[in-house]
Order: sequence, then structure tokens, then C-alpha cells
Amino acid sequence: VMGGSSTINYMMYVRGNRRDYDEWAEKGNRGWSYEEVLPYFLKSENNMDPEIVEENPLYHKQHGYQSVQQFPYIDTNIAILLNAWQELGYKVVDVNAKNQLGVMNLQTTSANGTRQSTNSAFIRPIRRRRRNLTVKNETYVTKLLVDQEKKRVIGIEYASGNNQTKLNTVFAKKEVIVSAGSINSPKILMLSGIGPEEELEKHGIQVISNLSVGRNVQDHSGMYGPVAALNVTSTSKNISLIEDISTYEQTHRGPLSAISTTSIGAFLQTMFQHENGVPDIQVYFLPTSREDFLNNPDECFDAVVEPVCYYDAISIIPVLLSPESRGFILLNESDPVWAPPLIYPGYFSNSSDLDVLAEGVEIALKLFDTESFKKNDFTLIKKPLPACRQFKFGERDYWKCMGPKSDPQAVVDERLKVYGVDRLRVVDSSIMPKISRGNTNAPTIMIAEKASDMIKEEWLSSGI
Repeated sequence: VMGGSSTINYMMYVRGNRRDYDEWAEKGNRGWSYEEVLPYFLKSENNMDPEIVEENPLYHKQHGYQSVQQFPYIDTNIAILLNAWQELGYKVVDVNAKNQLGVMNLQTTSANGTRQSTNSAFIRPIRRRRRNLTVKNETYVTKLLVDQEKKRVIGIEYASGNNQTKLNTVFAKKEVIVSAGSINSPKILMLSGIGPEEELEKHGIQVISNLSVGRNVQDHSGMYGPVAALNVTSTSKNISLIEDISTYEQTHRGPLSAISTTSIGAFLQTMFQHENGVPDIQVYFLPTSREDFLNNPDECFDAVVEPVCYYDAISIIPVLLSPESRGFILLNESDPVWAPPLIYPGYFSNSSDLDVLAEGVEIALKLFDTESFKKNDFTLIKKPLPACRQFKFGERDYWKCMGPKSDPQAVVDERLKVYGVDRLRVVDSSIMPKISRGNTNAPTIMIAEKASDMIKEEWLSSGI
């Protein structure tokens, strides 16, 4: 698929907190402060909600490649959730403007009720018009071609289709840019001799540059927290289902043009975060089935086979925005080239993450004390998860059951060039020295926009 995870994610358009980028710059990555990256968020944005643009014109633009819009259909429970958070003292804010703390019916990477992936936004419109762009489908990069004497990348080796025996090569006139994502970019680098010495030697790969590739894995880990049973519901058994399908096919409107309460995002600060204006918890509201949860709470979230606009319960999901835990990625021991890499996420390897997450649950539980929840019959389901029955439901132990060259973890410099290897750049979310506080799609698009200017500056000025 073209467009990576932007083709399957929840489409949330969240840039993160200004401190994310100021912290990158403070670590020695010049050019990556918030004020310096904001123009690249704006460059790509085509904001289709004029009232949001008018309210914060310094933070939004129109006419970029990437359409950004609130879903045209507003689920009736969205207003209830917004009101409940306001009762608890949280303001409704534009989380992509000056202040991220608060709650919002988030904008999404969508246009007129349809998903807009990075492929549909950036590639599809120009694919047949750009003579200097060739897209090869069903192509699998096996490694980079490196001039070992000069330590310079000169091209790539790849296989087409399912043919693993015939390998092809293509050579670069200027440089090679790796944009295979946070999992496969490290894999390609390691297969090419760029990575931790002990890992490469284990697989018989000659070391070109001994770097900490795959050693700073971060993720927004979270948990399925309290579940609210609803009185007024909309399920797939509803008689309006056929009508909803017809409406969407004809107009791209109705319940199927949105993802119901999932578009609500609350950005909170726990007692463990002491910096003003900086959240450490994001709360989602994932529609679910009350019957499925009551029958088997362990497995009810494993597979969602129905549109999320049909539901009769809501799972409240707190997510860590700035985790301290770190994981790592290794090449697959059975087949380092063709098998997927081994991912060790390291969730909660730092116990402080669990403390933050548990408080996030406790904050979310206060929603059940609000008038908005009470008068609309949002009822807490107090059925414990089987694995946590030894703890009293609702107590903290129950919920717990559930850079720069000087940086030893750094792989690329501030211009995204790989250390120790000439003419090689990495442009994707894997270059983040610290994960952004929020969904990562918008920051990844920003990184690509900024990288494109860096590349043009370098090669246009060189005259090569």
C-alpha cells in the first residue's frame, strides 16, 4: 500500500506540543525548534474548517496538499463528552494552536467524509505529471549499496514481486533517501552494515558505521480503561444501517463519514508533569460493544469487525504522551532479509510510565461524577478483567495491572544525514529523538516537508 500507516490510522491531525520540538533543538538539533518547524506544518496544510483558520490564523493555512478537516458528521455523544470535560475544568481548545492542554473534537486527515492518506494527498495528484518521479509497486529493498572505501551510499538492491532469487540494482546520482518507516528503516540500515556492531556481526554483516540503529524505540502505550455503558445507543442491528450505507455512497455524509467518539481527544497533565502547558496523557474514547465486554472483556477489543459508528458502550483509553520506557529492534535471526524484524517495545520497562498511566485513568474516572454523564446515563461497567481480579476494582493497583552527535543514541544529524556514511539520509518518523506528544502522522509529514527543503538547498546550491 502507498501511504504507509496514514492509510489505516484513526486520521487524527495532532501536531504535538511546542515543547516537543524545542526539546529536540535543545538536544543540539539545530533548526528543529517549534518556531522553526511550524512553517512546515503550515506548508502542507489545506485546512477545510474556515472557523478554525479564522480563530487561529497564525497556526493554520489553506491550499496545501494535505486536507485537514473535522468529520462532517458529529456523533451525538461528542457534545456530552466535551461538556463533561468542561465540568472538570478543561477548556475546549484547538490543540494545534497555542495551547494543547484541553479537549477537542479533533481535525483529521480527511476531506468531505473520506480518508486522505499521504498517498492521496501528495503522490496521486502528481504521479502521472512528474517526469522525474517513478513509482515501483511490489518492490522490496534488501539493502543499500555502499562504496566501502569511501563509505558512500551509491544505490540500492531490491527484489520485485515475490521473486526472491533475482535481485536488481538502481544507482543514485546524488543521494539515497530511506523512508521505510520506524520499523523498516532501521532494518534496511542494519542489513546495509549501518547499526550496532554486535548485532551486525551476529548476522555476518560487515560493519560500515557502528551506530545505535533500532535502539531508541518509543511508543505511545496505553490501556483499555473504564468502560461506559450507554442508554441511548446506535448499533449495527439498527434499522437505519442500510439507509446509512446508501447515504454515504451518495453523499459521503452520515454516521459512516466519521469515526464517532474516537475523534475526541483530551490532553491532560498529571501530578508527574511539572512543566506548564505540557500534557503527559491523551485520552481517547473508543466505541465498543457492551455485550462483548461483559461476555469476554479480555478479547472484546482484539478485532473490530463493525464500523465504529455503531456501538452501545465506550472504552475510555488513556495513552502516555511522553513515555520514559525504551525498546529496541533486531534483525530476525531465522531470516534477517525476508522475515520481519524482531520488535521489543519495552513497554513499562520504566515503572514511572505505569504511575502516569494509572493517574490518567483516575482522572478519566471523574467523568462519571459529572452531570453530563449522569443525566445521559453513562454508567461505569464494574466488571474486572480476569487477570486483575486479585485487586479491588477501581483502585490504582487494579489499573496498574492492566539526537545530536553527542547523543550516543543518535543515528542522523540535524539535516537527517546518517553519521559516518556519505550521501544517505533518513526521512520518516524514525528520526525523532523523542516521540511527539500526540498522534505522529502530522509530525511525520512536517519532517518530510522540512527534509525536502534541506535536500533542495543542498543540491541546488552545489550545482551538481
